[in-house]
Amino acid sequence: MRAIIFDSGTLINLSMNGLLYLLEKLKESSGIEILITDKIIEEVVKRPSNIPRFELGALQINELIKSGVVKTPEYLGINSSQLNEKTKIIMEVLNSSITAK
Repeated sequence: MRAIIFDSGTLINLSMNGLLYLLEKLKESSGIEILITDKIIEEVVKRPSNIPRFELGALQINELIKSGVVKTPEYLGINSSQLNEKTKIIMEVLNSSITAK
């Protein structure tokens, strides 16, 4: 099974530009699972739900979660600590790959 993990910036951008429907199309056309972590849910659903300007986006993302378009890694049997460890390794490699004066 293939999966892609979205960060909050991507979801917020899609939400603010009215493009969240593309996630459902991506999932249908590619069979890729779309995942977000609990921290991302906090950033894009729970916290913005109390801010009128961002409430609609939070509700729309929450609907994607409820409908199963977007899932948490636990759905695939991946626990958060495993994911955090792999993320840390990838970030260390990425942050040391390019240097500039």
